[in-house]
Amino acid sequence: MEELFLAKIKFMDLKEMAKKNVFVMGRVLLFCLISAMSLAAASGMTKGLPLYESNILTIGIALVCTIFITFLFVRWEHLKLQQIGILPGKESARRLLTSLLAGSVLASLQPMFVLMLGHVTIYRSSSINAVGVISSLVLYLLIALREEVAFRGYPLRVLDDKLGPLRAQIIVAVLFIIEHKIGGMNWFQAIAGPGMGAVFFGMAALKTRGLALPIGLHTAWNFVQWFLGFKPEQGVFQIRVEKGFETRAELGGWLSYIVVMMLGICFLMFWKSLCNRLTVAKA
Repeated sequence: MEELFLAKIKFMDLKEMAKKNVFVMGRVLLFCLISAMSLAAASGMTKGLPLYESNILTIGIALVCTIFITFLFVRWEHLKLQQIGILPGKESARRLLTSLLAGSVLASLQPMFVLMLGHVTIYRSSSINAVGVISSLVLYLLIALREEVAFRGYPLRVLDDKLGPLRAQIIVAVLFIIEHKIGGMNWFQAIAGPGMGAVFFGMAALKTRGLALPIGLHTAWNFVQWFLGFKPEQGVFQIRVEKGFETRAELGGWLSYIVVMMLGICFLMFWKSLCNRLTVAKA
């Protein structure tokens, strides 16, 4: 009888835990839905403006809205902003600078691998000036801020606390993929591109318990890729593929992207041990 009673209590506890997890998932999905709606609304508000101004204003408005709803949901969960990594800490500036450098190196590796495969050349574009470079840097910084707050802030940290890092990473990656699919990517592009990026940036957020590292990595990756001509938008450099080798070049681009992302993930797996060694070396 005692064993039956204990089993019944355990079942009730599991049932209550499952119920709480469902509510947590519901709040996370609601948060992401409102964040996506604010992005769509901001895009509608800025139609008719020149492209760069429209993009920057759209992401800027969406960022402000996402930060605002983060405050609301944090209060709903009875949490503090420090618990979801939104507020900068004493290590944030160093992590941001480190991640900007590391992200730039990683983002440069993919074009290097693609060029090594042959039949692809890179040339200087004459239509991008200093104003265009600065505008693009501001835009990609805002994109990184908005996406990291929207996905690796409240959603990832709450899910990590309730469901563990693996489930949290999978759920946030799926949500990240869906937003980019709605944004115009096909399923392969959304899964292989933003999907891999979600794991990489998510690991950076969980390893450091903050957003400075993923924001720096995200900003550097997008900006350097644009700068070198590996974005749909025209960058400072452009790539030219020999006729008849387009499919090979595209496949090489995706394979090199996955390899570089895996290198980044491996680097983050040893992040704490590297930091500890640096600390010991300084001492």
